[in-house]
Amino acid sequence: MSAAVRPALAAALAVYALITGACSLGLRRVAVVDLGGLRHPGPRGRSGHRRAGSPWLLIVVSFAALFMVAGKRYHDLVQLGPQGRRARVTLGVYTPSYLRFVCALAAAVTII
Repeated sequence: MSAAVRPALAAALAVYALITGACSLGLRRVAVVDLGGLRHPGPRGRSGHRRAGSPWLLIVVSFAALFMVAGKRYHDLVQLGPQGRRARVTLGVYTPSYLRFVCALAAAVTII
């Protein structure tokens, strides 16, 4: 049905289904991909029309979200220790220094 409405819509739905399926089947267990797990709809709205607003706003919001996710992973890693891997597989891959670096970088980009 989506191809009948607009071919680009069918392509977007196919890509969405592939990404969602890959995440469900295990992509969310891959370190670093796990940090980028928060997704945004992109620069176009649901109707396909360009949204009003600056692309800089999208950059700031994306890096602020990355800061929050990396901070949460860091907190989980420090609080749960070795048992954290049972809660989230990727916690066994991250090091505290790496997550602090990601937090610092994301915070710096957000502020700048």
